[in-house]
Amino acid sequence: MATESSNSDYSMSEIMYSSQASSGMLDSPDAPHTQEESGSRSFVDAVWDKFNDDMVVNDCINIYVPKKGPARLTDSGHLILPRQVHLNACGITEAGHPAGMTRMCQGVMELDLTQNCIASWQEIFQVICCMPRLTFLNLTSNPISSPIVGSPKMVGMMHASISSTASSLDELTASALFSRALAESPNTASTNLSDTDPDISIKGPTTSNIVEVVAPLDASSSKVASEQETSIVQSIETNISPSVQAHSSETTEPTLSVDATTKDLSEDKTVSAATQDGGRDADRASCSTPEAYDKKTGSFSCSPTELPTSLCFPNLRQLVLNDTQVDWQSIVQLLKIFPNLEELHLSLNHYTSVDLLPDLLYPSLVRIFFNGNKVCAWSEINKLGRAFPSLQQLFLAETELRTLDETDCMAESFPCLSLLSLNKTQLEGWDILERLRLLPSLIDVRLQGIPFLESMEAKERRQLLVARLPNVTRLNGSPVTDEEREDAERAFIRLFMDSEQKPARYYELEKIYGKLDPLAKVNLKPQRVFRVKVVFNDRCEELEVNANQSVRELKKTLQNLVGLPASRFSVFYVDKQIDMGAERLRFPDKKLYTYKLTDGDEFIVEPKT
Repeated sequence: MATESSNSDYSMSEIMYSSQASSGMLDSPDAPHTQEESGSRSFVDAVWDKFNDDMVVNDCINIYVPKKGPARLTDSGHLILPRQVHLNACGITEAGHPAGMTRMCQGVMELDLTQNCIASWQEIFQVICCMPRLTFLNLTSNPISSPIVGSPKMVGMMHASISSTASSLDELTASALFSRALAESPNTASTNLSDTDPDISIKGPTTSNIVEVVAPLDASSSKVASEQETSIVQSIETNISPSVQAHSSETTEPTLSVDATTKDLSEDKTVSAATQDGGRDADRASCSTPEAYDKKTGSFSCSPTELPTSLCFPNLRQLVLNDTQVDWQSIVQLLKIFPNLEELHLSLNHYTSVDLLPDLLYPSLVRIFFNGNKVCAWSEINKLGRAFPSLQQLFLAETELRTLDETDCMAESFPCLSLLSLNKTQLEGWDILERLRLLPSLIDVRLQGIPFLESMEAKERRQLLVARLPNVTRLNGSPVTDEEREDAERAFIRLFMDSEQKPARYYELEKIYGKLDPLAKVNLKPQRVFRVKVVFNDRCEELEVNANQSVRELKKTLQNLVGLPASRFSVFYVDKQIDMGAERLRFPDKKLYTYKLTDGDEFIVEPKT
């Protein structure tokens, strides 16, 4: 779309579109086919509909294109997506053709598919297989409640979809497979591409950091690359099924010419060095067919509990499955497919229990969001702790929990838990809340919206929580200072010192602070009723007035005393403490407390002439 300049932050391209571009679809090799009338919509369709709207014009114009734009077209017409892709509520039901996804998705790291209509895990895996750098996946509010049956088709980066013949594979699949093999090769040298593109940082030849060589190769490195290519292709061919080998024998000899890719590499820095004319043949050689693969149906026939070991996404760290109704059997399989998850969202899935395998051990997970589910027994929550021993943060807001475990099982299940959210749960009583002290690493707790606590004033509620939970250093998002803790604990002692039944925490604190004297009772409420003098003609009478009254209300009170309607007399205020003379009360709605009343002040009533 634009030729980048090394001397400027922006470059100018003259983009020309024919009159056919007015239909909303660019003439690109990645563009999707016309959508069928069935109402289904693919991921590829949604991508082009979103990003093509801002690109299509009907006239020849000059456009300044930032070097780090959100999405771009290469000179060859390929759409390259940005790191973060948000396709919320786009009506997506399926993945689309892998040839349209592989090239455009190579640099995607975060994918948000919230509120779409994807019901099949196969479609989801087809999409993310084309995203080797993906670390975040949000599938909130997609109807994927059906279990993972068998295995999905494998396309793109790690899994090639073999439908009828190997020739239908996209050339970028070969590129991706070559990159993966290059990363796994023991002879591969670590490549750092930060000098050519700040967005690319390769730290080592591991499967979690797929190396995509994009820098031009000099003559000395070409020989090394050629030797690596030969070794890699030979290692891949050992896993090719007989049917694929037979098909490959009828095609051109696989080649990986680096020179043939120089032009494409300058257009798209995220494309592997294996993207070239010979890539299709390398793809055929690198696509091994698992034994469970059915060539007639284009899918895998293994049982729900058996997954091909090659179906693995080691880079994914955050998975959001809120409001998907995903079942526990599928979750267990997903933990195998995503072996390095650190954050898992399972909120709003109406779980009443936790059905994880007793021997499941998943040490990488440190954060779980389990809000809005219907679990009411803490024994079910303990299962999460046993399955995820490194868990540090657990969010259980708006669940139906009523009690906590009073045994040592809670401590054994959550040895590393430092943050626990119990907002808007149904916990009943202080005895239950004090069981939080059993968690050895807990320092941050959220306890808002709990019914029995809401009946208290905010200050009193916080003081009691701080005093009863000595291990907590952060309460409801605010830090607990040493000064606040001491004040709260002293107030706790004084609160229960005269009670016949004292909580166990009282005796613990008494050992720390000793016996305290009760505080003197001081009424700090402001005075509202005052005795004043009312002077009218030669009469002087005492009257009690409320300082919250207005001047108008005072005059109505004085009507009966002076025998005149309020409109026929004026009132003057005399402050005895400050001898400033009489001040006329001119404003009917002004409150009396604004005059700083004291006992003994005077109001003088004078008739109007």
